[in-house]
Amino acid sequence: MELRRQDRCWKGMGVVPSPLFPTGMRYSRSPDYAACLSAFHRVRELAEPSGVGDAALLAIDRIGILHASALYERWCLIKIISVLIEDYRFAPETGWQDLLIRAVTGQPESLVLDFHRNDPTITARLEIQRELPNGRRPDFRLCFIRDQASIGETGMVMDAKFRTKWRPSELASKLDELLSTKDYGQKGDRVFILQPAARPLTRATSPLDWGGDCDYGQDSEKNHRKGFIHLAPGKGAANPVAHLRRLIALQLQSAFPVPQESEPSSGHWKSESFCIRCGTSHDSGDIKHRRTNRGRKDFWEFQCSSCEMMTTRTHCFGDDCGEVLFKNGSHLTYHRTLADQIMNVACPKCGAHFDPDWREDRDASRDL
Repeated sequence: MELRRQDRCWKGMGVVPSPLFPTGMRYSRSPDYAACLSAFHRVRELAEPSGVGDAALLAIDRIGILHASALYERWCLIKIISVLIEDYRFAPETGWQDLLIRAVTGQPESLVLDFHRNDPTITARLEIQRELPNGRRPDFRLCFIRDQASIGETGMVMDAKFRTKWRPSELASKLDELLSTKDYGQKGDRVFILQPAARPLTRATSPLDWGGDCDYGQDSEKNHRKGFIHLAPGKGAANPVAHLRRLIALQLQSAFPVPQESEPSSGHWKSESFCIRCGTSHDSGDIKHRRTNRGRKDFWEFQCSSCEMMTTRTHCFGDDCGEVLFKNGSHLTYHRTLADQIMNVACPKCGAHFDPDWREDRDASRDL
């Protein structure tokens, strides 16, 4: 009788029998909940050795559900840092995790992170949301510093723009806006857009595999000063993160100084550079000094002792040009190439082909 009375009382308050478990039991017995809990414990185990404790994890948790644009921007930041640390072996400054978490979890604030290499001695400086003199805040700016005197060298601005699709000419217009209206190219910086939409181009910019997704500013009127790349999660040979690695390599190789002979007429050369595929430093035995067939230009071949990647540092054949060119093979080349000979790059400054004799000989053979 008493139990029936209580049942009627509970029913009057809207509490009715249910075949479901109570909330706590329902979660504890759910395989999805168990998997999430296991993943959280794994994240904690991985984070603690890096100095990211519970307080930092709670700060990250307080981010909540982000707008897709903000989420994409933070993902791009992680990928930039990953390329610097994992691919190019830069060591981040002490306490960088706390600085980064504080910058992205609270009110937006600017942050400068330095990543160092000792062999060769070079610093990668990554500026995040740093305010320009005109009050604008590009998402990221990256520059490479060889010594204190070179801090003022030009860098590369990378601005993340989340779109699932671009209207015709919209991407080019957005890039022009960053340059003309927001003046992101101050100090002569390169300006590139990072975006996740695949195949945003109606016409490929290169015969290489990235031609339909990226524009590295390889045409002579751009000279690698502006462009955009496809950057989104992906796997395998088509992994778009390779586009980011190629873009950072563009800025990085421009900071490598000209190789120097160890001693006059010794035939042994040294270079403050490293492999842009695996990050291994170039030793003297990796460097071969060459001269062009006509004997007018010096060039150097670098063969990585670890991954065996071949890189050629040469100069433009054009009259009175001399622009430095890097031949990085078909995978990491960012210069313009000929469709029927992809190893023949074109100068991004004057448009001259790396090997004009090849084209002249080919044209002559057609006339025969």
